[in-house]
Amino acid sequence: KVGMIAVAAALARAGLGGTLAFTLFVGYQFSGVAMTIDGPHMAWWLLACWAAFRAFYAWHVGRSGMAAWLALGAAIGIGMLFKYTIAILLPGVIVFALIARRSLTFHLKPVLASLLVMLLFLSPIVIWNANNDWVTVKHLIGRMGLPGGDEKITKSNAASFGLTWFIRMLGDQLALLNITVVVFILAMRRGRSSQATSVAPSKRSFPAFTLMVFLALPIILMYTSISFISKVQANWPLPGYATLLVMMAAALGTVADRRSALAGWWRAWVVLGLVVFAGSLMSGLVVASEPIRKAIPPLDRAIVRLSVAPKVVAAVQPAIEDARKDTGQEPIIVAHHYMDAARLAFYLPGRPSVMSAASFVGGRKSSYDYFKDTDLRNKALLGRPAVLYGGNAELWDRTFKFDRVEQPRPDVPAYIGWNYQGPRADEPKPKEAVQ
Repeated sequence: KVGMIAVAAALARAGLGGTLAFTLFVGYQFSGVAMTIDGPHMAWWLLACWAAFRAFYAWHVGRSGMAAWLALGAAIGIGMLFKYTIAILLPGVIVFALIARRSLTFHLKPVLASLLVMLLFLSPIVIWNANNDWVTVKHLIGRMGLPGGDEKITKSNAASFGLTWFIRMLGDQLALLNITVVVFILAMRRGRSSQATSVAPSKRSFPAFTLMVFLALPIILMYTSISFISKVQANWPLPGYATLLVMMAAALGTVADRRSALAGWWRAWVVLGLVVFAGSLMSGLVVASEPIRKAIPPLDRAIVRLSVAPKVVAAVQPAIEDARKDTGQEPIIVAHHYMDAARLAFYLPGRPSVMSAASFVGGRKSSYDYFKDTDLRNKALLGRPAVLYGGNAELWDRTFKFDRVEQPRPDVPAYIGWNYQGPRADEPKPKEAVQ
């Protein structure tokens, strides 16, 4: 999509440069290695940016741009199903429309249609949250360490003004950006002169670079501001860099002198991206190739220690088979923490539904507590055996009602709770205790 945006802007040779820039950018390569929502979120973010360019350029040449505006609304609405932060594109779109209004022909119908489509796609979020005490909003508040969220405020996570989180965020971003910063600064120096000489005459008057900047700034400024009061994860601002890569690609397309500073830094940036890409590819091949691992015993031992999934499955699967054999029932599977619940659900044979006990043992609520097939208060679970991973027998017996809790294998952190009767927190309190 970075390449498409660059091509749409008619920046000479920038399509290939934009594609390379996105593919080789170290920060974005992690989305191809780690299975998170950042990958699909980034895809819809870029589609929205592409649609925004097409929509505003249509206004620039006197057309309504209805199709582009509909695509913009759909991209933002669907993107919000993955991550709400895609909505931060809207301030950038509005500010650009105000700044560039003299070169645009405003059409109200496409804007209203775009908003309607966006609201249609995000309506499931609103309806579900309205029926569940706005839990997602509380989660976002809790992540920022503010009161009213779903996390217990402590001295370590409470929001407070200071430079510690900002400095840490700055360090994280510089590590991800590395020499991209130098290339971008040199690209900015070429800036509009590059655009003027490389863009087709029919598009030279359209402020494409300005739009790219205003699509990037809101998310970068938002997380920079938050970093003064709370922790910001390194990957959160990453979508904002995508449209800035278009400007880098445009500058690459106008570099005639291969001995220039920009050309030299660009080549260094490409080499770094290729090295990181090759390293991640090779590491994946080594992990997946048992013969290579067995040929290097120290490497094999290190990979086994780092690989959590085999340990988790090896701990839980025997307990599942024991409970199934002794009762003839399919046991429910409960993990002490929601991260372990996710691992078990993915790696266990048959990919069963797995519950999380985190909110019952002092942690915050998660999505596991709000859907019937993973809700430990679901009465359909009563009477079945439960395989319990993590914690200890005393914790499980104190948190949930069982006839008894046993550890079948002393060397494995998995337990079996016989005849599950629900959380103890749901037990009626004695009359004197209530008084």
